[in-house]
Amino acid sequence: DGVDQDCDGQVDDATSCEATTDCAYREEAPPGPSAPRIAYLICATVSGAAPRTWTAAEEFCSAVGGLGSGYTLAMPFDANKAGGLSNQVASVAGVLPAELFWLGAADSDGDGSWDWLLPAGPPPATTALTFDNWESLPEQPDLSGEACMAGQWSGNLSGPYSSADLPWYDEACSSPTHQYICEASAAP
Repeated sequence: DGVDQDCDGQVDDATSCEATTDCAYREEAPPGPSAPRIAYLICATVSGAAPRTWTAAEEFCSAVGGLGSGYTLAMPFDANKAGGLSNQVASVAGVLPAELFWLGAADSDGDGSWDWLLPAGPPPATTALTFDNWESLPEQPDLSGEACMAGQWSGNLSGPYSSADLPWYDEACSSPTHQYICEASAAP
């Protein structure tokens, strides 16, 4: 069917990514004629995924499917991609309201400047955030020494979904209680 169901970067070689990762596999075609499809692994409590620290989640994503698979923590760079990611989270039945998911940005220097950590390296390349989806109440990021980004699922079950359904929070990178979302470009 032209889909990488087992998350190893190879199309049509096995049937289930979910069986090998405890994560829900979803694909999305973002708007735009040349935009590649995006494959997501939504590693939520309901799917049986174990919570991880930010670093452990990042390592999990990069290891899925083996070396060079292209998976990273999800990076909703703009409102369209953030809304699409919200749609994919909503499609996983049983995701808990207020569940926190690690995303692929950090304040690596602790100076209040946040960057997306791109999968080029080592060390990883970075690019500054240009889209703002920080939660406003309480104001985020709050510069309290929490240097890793998480998105908090709103629990909205009625749609339509937007970036507002997965606002960003700064969290302690060492917190072992968060779920995570991995992404990669899907095979055309």
